Amino acid sequence: MTVQIEISTKYKDEDEPEHDYQRVMADQPAEPGTLFLGTRYHICPALPPSIQEGLESILSTNGGVRASGVEDPKLNVVITRSEKFEGWEVVAERNRKRKRGVGGGEEREEEEEEEIHVVTPIWADRSVMLGKRQL
Repeated sequence: MTVQIEISTKYKDEDEPEHDYQRVMADQPAEPGTLFLGTRYHICPALPPSIQEGLESILSTNGGVRASGVEDPKLNVVITRSEKFEGWEVVAERNRKRKRGVGGGEEREEEEEEEIHVVTPIWADRSVMLGKRQL
């Protein structure tokens, strides 16, 4: 089944080119709303509100779930423009422990083992355009 989605949020930011989500149309090789299934995301609060709203719309409409914060044990994506965002130390330490296999045990949930990817807002756009989550 091929599904065509259309996102209608616009935003302009001085650091990035203007994005017109009305032009972002992609043939999805998945069921509607499944592109970001399994994605538990945190949107950096330092991003402009218009960008945050656009990302929230794209991700939640396509199966993503907003994390309670960077401490959320199921968090697997942080969307930011900076390597040093609020809570970056928590994410870096969790990824370091995951790579070393430290701090885990049989009681740890499988979702906690997943790496936390730090991506820019363009990640969501690109994933939608290509019809596949870009991680």
